[in-house]
Amino acid sequence: FCDVVISVSRGAKERVVRKKIIPENKIIVIENGIDKPQVSKTEIISVKREFNLSDKDKIIIMVSRLEAQKSPIDFVEIANLVLKKKPEAKFFLIGDGSLNNQVKNLIDKYRIQNNVILTGNRVDVHKFYAIADLFLLTSLWEGLPIVVLEAMAFKLPVIATNIEGTNELVIDNSTGYLIDVKNYQAFAQKIIYLLNNPDIAKKMGNSAFKYYCENFTAKIMAEKTLQLYRKLINSKFST
Repeated sequence: FCDVVISVSRGAKERVVRKKIIPENKIIVIENGIDKPQVSKTEIISVKREFNLSDKDKIIIMVSRLEAQKSPIDFVEIANLVLKKKPEAKFFLIGDGSLNNQVKNLIDKYRIQNNVILTGNRVDVHKFYAIADLFLLTSLWEGLPIVVLEAMAFKLPVIATNIEGTNELVIDNSTGYLIDVKNYQAFAQKIIYLLNNPDIAKKMGNSAFKYYCENFTAKIMAEKTLQLYRKLINSKFST
């Protein structure tokens, strides 16, 4: 009953075609795009003051719902490994959900409450991107994760699970690292490596920003969508 379906990623397109939900000739990929939020120096100072952070702290964040899809337990497991080698690291898990108590209990079990902070839902998420050194994503599946685009827009290296959608945003060894699901040791090793090599982390962050600017801005998404509508309208009137 429709002329075309827009998919936000190649992986999502391939999945629905493989399952014979939508014919391949009826689906087109137009990736998500975002505008980068602006953050003032005052906002940065305020969030650092709220969580008693100093310039020496190394900040790793994940923005996600605390649900099975996002696998937030893995975030805590990874943090626990990193903190054995980098006790100055601070891990912020920004979001809420049904696994909140499980996540909190694991943090308590490992006695890392001072270094792994659950912020709950926030309307000022952009502040955390602005103060972060690295971005993590431990999802088990995704479409095309907006949070990775946001991290790229803030020049953050992204260390994420190697899954459909996410692996269309993160260029392994260039804008970040792609890690097998549940491979806590590999996640921890890459985090420690980038914390120990800030010049490499900065280079990756700049590459991520360039990739975002060239492919995933809101303007690019809007232009692709407009081109599609024009094509469809022209085909209607030319028949």
